[in-house]
Amino acid sequence: MIKVDRYELAQKIEEELYIRNALADYEVNKKDVYNALVKSIRDMVAYSWRRSKDKPFSREQIYIFSFEYNISNFLKKNLNHLGLNEVARQALQILGYELDEILKCEVFPLLGEGELGDLSYFMLEGNSKSKVKAYGLRYESGRFKQEIVNHNQVEMVNNWTLEYFPWEIKRNSEDIKIYGKDIKSTAYDIPIMTGNLDNTNTLRLFESNVERLTYPMKIIEGEGLRDIENYLFTNSLSRFLYMEDVNPLGKKIRLGQEYFLASSGVSDIINDFKKVDEGEFENNFKVLLNGSHTIITIPIFIKEYTKNFGVSKEEALKTIEENFEFRTFESIETNKKIWSRSLIEEVCPDILEYLDYIYGGFENEAEYYNFYKILFNTVKNIVPMSKMQSESFSREYSLNNGGISKEYEVEKNLLNISPWLCQANPKLYKLLSDVLEEDVSKNPSSLKKLPDQLKVEQQNEFEKIKYENKLDIKRDIFEEYKIILNPKSMYIMNFGTFQEKRRQFLTCLYLTEKYFELIENASLDMPDMTYFIGGLSSPKYLQSKHVIKYINILKDIVNSDLSIKDKLKIVFVEDLNRKKILNLSKGCDVVEQIATPGLEVVAKKVLNYMINGSLVMGSRTGINLELEENNGCFIYLFGSSKEEVEYKDLSKIEEKIRSGRLGNLINKIRNSNFFELKNSFEELYNLILKYNDSFQVFENYDEYYEKWKEIERDYRNKDDWRKKSLQSIKACGDFSIS
Repeated sequence: MIKVDRYELAQKIEEELYIRNALADYEVNKKDVYNALVKSIRDMVAYSWRRSKDKPFSREQIYIFSFEYNISNFLKKNLNHLGLNEVARQALQILGYELDEILKCEVFPLLGEGELGDLSYFMLEGNSKSKVKAYGLRYESGRFKQEIVNHNQVEMVNNWTLEYFPWEIKRNSEDIKIYGKDIKSTAYDIPIMTGNLDNTNTLRLFESNVERLTYPMKIIEGEGLRDIENYLFTNSLSRFLYMEDVNPLGKKIRLGQEYFLASSGVSDIINDFKKVDEGEFENNFKVLLNGSHTIITIPIFIKEYTKNFGVSKEEALKTIEENFEFRTFESIETNKKIWSRSLIEEVCPDILEYLDYIYGGFENEAEYYNFYKILFNTVKNIVPMSKMQSESFSREYSLNNGGISKEYEVEKNLLNISPWLCQANPKLYKLLSDVLEEDVSKNPSSLKKLPDQLKVEQQNEFEKIKYENKLDIKRDIFEEYKIILNPKSMYIMNFGTFQEKRRQFLTCLYLTEKYFELIENASLDMPDMTYFIGGLSSPKYLQSKHVIKYINILKDIVNSDLSIKDKLKIVFVEDLNRKKILNLSKGCDVVEQIATPGLEVVAKKVLNYMINGSLVMGSRTGINLELEENNGCFIYLFGSSKEEVEYKDLSKIEEKIRSGRLGNLINKIRNSNFFELKNSFEELYNLILKYNDSFQVFENYDEYYEKWKEIERDYRNKDDWRKKSLQSIKACGDFSIS
């Protein structure tokens, strides 16, 4: 812990406000106080950060490449790491402020929201022994802001870099040649504290800049359009997260982004190598490639390593084999990574020689480069995160190596319990630590020893914590949406990016049927239910945006109907982000992960809710299958397996709809007086049948409904439900780093 008392910290804050920023008393607002507090704390973090940068490679050095990092609560976490939470609270009270209010001013870099971002940040924050430097892009618009207007999603620009972010420090700039131009790659460093005060890691974000147009007078005179085009291209490299690559312009920018990140990061690694005597870094570093967007790092590393150290391509390739690792959440079969030679010649021709060298072992000069083919023939340590993904990797390796098979060992270290339990649910964290008689944050695998039955007073505390968490959520939801929730109802959550493969429309259909059942019988014997659903849809995903529209129409109908006696409520969480999910997950009773089998081969997000005692409603895909194998009591699976998913012609799909309960539901929707809901349904119905229900929404609905009936029955038995909830927490011990 850092030794500083409340008076010293209050003085540091005052110095920052009144001396360094020359503010008068009447000019100071809460944001100024937040910035002053952060700078005071950052100065303390700097001591640990500097010590961590001891002689390069004196400890193992890990480099991470990722397009996403899910960051939150810098100030709160760092105060806890430094043991200064109470000191900061008291120091602010001396100055007339409350810490909880100041924490609300915190700005978060918007660097992604998906599972890849969770994993990459986990690797960065959770490693307290090795030195870790992670590379990413400093997106201006890491995600758009979602607004629901007349039930429709409207996308708004969400530029976090317009606000001052006091944790980052601007570093050096280097020239990167791309699109035939030299552009500036400017680095920004953010200290990432770990559980070890002697080891603070670094997140280095790169920003692309073109300082000036080459021929400004030509542009003024109405010429030089090509110069403007290049200017816009190069400045877009760090502006947007995941530029859509569905057209030539999008492909060009996307490839440029991948090349820009990889080149900037590899250049930094080479500079680190040069700081020590030749050979000192060998076998003492790892490069972790997270996601398919980082595979381009491989040819760039060969290029820079051979150029700077005078070694052969074969030696560079051997270094990659020994020191590189790869992870992804994607299914390789459905997410091919292929770039054309012509596009590479336009964007980054300097890597063609090295791509051809890698490809030389299995074909001549290529017209298209399959980057997964490059990966499987250069990186030995490819790490799957589920059995289903392991099988996918094995098939891909066999395809690229003439039928030769290879087994890949599954890595289960997927859950960082620190944000999802210790920060989001501190009361449960304390209870679990008391039950196990050890700090579960320091030894998460100890959760495997959690008993199936708690002592009576512990059972009561367990139930009390969940109820109080639900009360907190009830208050927050009313404050934001003016919806009154029942904290004694079952809280069910389905959060994530809206995509056809994630089948959120299954949830919509089920909620529609439950509502019609309640219309017919308001005293229906069912548990009270509160559904939370939310997520963003890519602007180009027409069907997903229609689903968002449908659920918001249904939400307004259900929540305004007093006749159903509040037995069903729907909350659409607008502009869903990690902070909101953290806050809501602590009250979750059931989480849905219902993606089409085989299209989400990992889907680890269920663990974030399980650690809070949630049960799982899921499809037969990803780690859902492994959870069922280990202990099936807390997971409810429905529908086809990946092997059973098959193409069906339209006539068979329509016949199944007519003969099942779904047909009755469709008739009820079409015969109802909810005209806006009917129109929205028909839009989705036609889109689904247009593609022969390829994601098996209609195909699996009947089984999905029946599985929910089973969950309803089980929820009524509170003792058994609590046991299942404890089993769910217990299973998280298999997926956490000790």
